[in-house]
Amino acid sequence: VADDTRQQGTLLVEATQALLKKKKQTIHDALNRILFMPLAVSSLILILITAVYIWQARKMLGRLNYVQRAADGVAKGDYEAIQHLTSEDPISVMMRSAFRSMAAQLDERQEQLVEARKLVSIGTLTSGIAHELNNPLNNVSLTADTLLEELEDLPEEEVRELLGDIINETGRASEVVRNLLDFSRDEERPLARLGMANVIRQTLRLVGNQLSLNGIKVETDLPDGLPDIRGDMHYLQQVFINLFLNADQAMERGGTLSVAARGDGASVCVDVSDTGCGMDKDTLSRIFDPFFTTKPVGKGTGLGLSIIYGILKKHGGAIDVHSEEGKGTTFTVCLPVLADGEDA
Repeated sequence: VADDTRQQGTLLVEATQALLKKKKQTIHDALNRILFMPLAVSSLILILITAVYIWQARKMLGRLNYVQRAADGVAKGDYEAIQHLTSEDPISVMMRSAFRSMAAQLDERQEQLVEARKLVSIGTLTSGIAHELNNPLNNVSLTADTLLEELEDLPEEEVRELLGDIINETGRASEVVRNLLDFSRDEERPLARLGMANVIRQTLRLVGNQLSLNGIKVETDLPDGLPDIRGDMHYLQQVFINLFLNADQAMERGGTLSVAARGDGASVCVDVSDTGCGMDKDTLSRIFDPFFTTKPVGKGTGLGLSIIYGILKKHGGAIDVHSEEGKGTTFTVCLPVLADGEDA
């Protein structure tokens, strides 16, 4: 009986210890869960805050990107970028409305600026025509009055001299009108396949004697194999005659005129350089304006470079200029290449 009692007591103690151990483990697990829950909640809150921040940041970056694209588009005159923001939240609607208002105001200001420039151009044109025609007409009038009053007393030689002056002044007036017609004419002439080197050589033959008499040394670099261009020989010669004579007048004490051609596959470019007086920045900014000239009265109409610009534009070409005072000037004329097999 005693052995059975001890045995039952041992089992009871073991069961009690097992129960205590299980209770301790349960309490330990509960404590761990209690300690982990704040950490889990904090982590979840942090994740949610981070997600909201990233979402808001992306929306803000999207709006900033829209502002940049819209501003770039408006600056280039392309207002399509304004429509790219399609969100309907209040901020997006306000931004889109602001850009549309800005675009409308820019259009209005641009139209006003164009009209103002037209008026300035008309004023410059009128003033230039009046100035350039008035001088020779005054001379013609004065000379004709002199002939009328003193015809019977003047010797024949002097009469011939006065008549020659009238003819010369009439020629000056005619040249002004002719240059003005060339400047304003929108004549469509058939274009032909031309070699740029041939255009330059023929043009130099026309003005070579004048350049030589004025002490101008001509240097050319016209490589073989330059691609052909599409153009009108008469008009392109007019371009280079103007450039060569401008260079001649810029080198009053003689100098060197350099003409170099090159091709890059898409265009043929010609550099016309002189060692003359050069130009300052203010003059450079105005040289293509109609009737702007630095030459003395009666020595130029100020239409030459404007005519050049118009001719090259009609040929699909371009002209650029680089100049430094006292170091000379370089005009660069570029014309598109005529592709092989392409009709002129």
